Amino acid sequence: MAILNKDIGFQTRIRSRAEALRKLPLQHAQIKDLIHFINTSKSKNSVLYVHIPFCKKKCSFCVYAKNDYNEDMIKSYFQVLERQIIEHAKLINFSKSISAVYFGGGSPSSVPISYIEKTLNIINKHYTLQTNCEITLECSVCDISDDYLYHLSKSQFNRISFGVQTFDTEIRKSIGRITAKETVIERITKVRNHFDNVFIDLIYNLENQTKRIIQDDLEQMKKLDLSGCSIYPLIDFSKKKDSTSNNDSENHENEFSLYKIIDDYLDSELNWKRLTAHQYNSKTIGSSSYVYSVSSGANIHAFGCGSGGKYGPFRYFTVNDIEKYIETANISVFEAAKTFKISENFTIFDTLLELPEILSINKDYVKQLPQNIIKCIDKLISIDLVSPKRNAYHLTQKGRFWTANIASFLIESIFLHNQSQNPSQHE
Repeated sequence: MAILNKDIGFQTRIRSRAEALRKLPLQHAQIKDLIHFINTSKSKNSVLYVHIPFCKKKCSFCVYAKNDYNEDMIKSYFQVLERQIIEHAKLINFSKSISAVYFGGGSPSSVPISYIEKTLNIINKHYTLQTNCEITLECSVCDISDDYLYHLSKSQFNRISFGVQTFDTEIRKSIGRITAKETVIERITKVRNHFDNVFIDLIYNLENQTKRIIQDDLEQMKKLDLSGCSIYPLIDFSKKKDSTSNNDSENHENEFSLYKIIDDYLDSELNWKRLTAHQYNSKTIGSSSYVYSVSSGANIHAFGCGSGGKYGPFRYFTVNDIEKYIETANISVFEAAKTFKISENFTIFDTLLELPEILSINKDYVKQLPQNIIKCIDKLISIDLVSPKRNAYHLTQKGRFWTANIASFLIESIFLHNQSQNPSQHE
């Protein structure tokens, strides 16, 4: 069975779940409706995300909001960020505690740690964090000096995440990473001596990245005794979104072979737990509460330029431009963002749409779905993307590789179903 599934329409591989979710039918929402929903609904688990959009060096593969290091802009940014975190707590009824806090970027470690510590203190003062709350800081290896590590070890952070991407020095240079393999290993080892919960990101399908290089990366990761990792495919920004080539099938076969090496190693060699199609955690060291909570549908309180929050069917997205974000100093997070709500005829399929993220759905749930939606599951089974096991349907390894395409396929299938049920609404 070829990895390219033309009979479903997977002409190209969607490499980002966020890209697939852009197909969700979003309607503009009123802020008052969003606040009412948050304060009256029986909310799920909640997490908090803080975006720090600064880097000392930009990397070619990065899709996130980021800006060059600028001390004056950093100061102004944190003043707005801190005020909005405080004001948000006044707007929302926080009877539910926060299970995880995540500082992402950009590269949060590129700014003086005093800014990060102050922001975390403000969060502690205005929000209720669970006793065992996981608090993560994304770091760049190049920022981890002995002095920085000393202050980090004295802070409230209990989980450190490094965007390593690869240990190979030459490939690191080609993607904008300035730290050589030996230094990466040395600094992560130092951090590991202070923190049990150390996580890294790896990218596959990088230019000149062979199967041997990937194998070496995995073996090096094992030696470092880390708590987990994320694996992501390279997203090539030089290609147009709708572009295809005659070699797509061959390219997908090659890309899948790299994914398979990693997935097999983490499953069989390290015996790690698969949290999502791209994220894994040791069964004995550390945790990934933020990752697990988000994939399981937790509410996300998000702050900072380029961040995105989620409350049930509601979504909000803050402006990507940092100067425009700083101009929002005197308004709330919601007023500074674009606020949307997913159409109600889609939210009834929430559990189905979680399949590409949580990797399985209960068979009894599927039996209750409309017949034409059940046929979509049957189609995925017929081409070896989904496998029925005991009481659930699980994504196969190929299914996990195609996870964003499956999300897109399910969204389109639900849209067609809704259209068939209410044709007048779609004329």
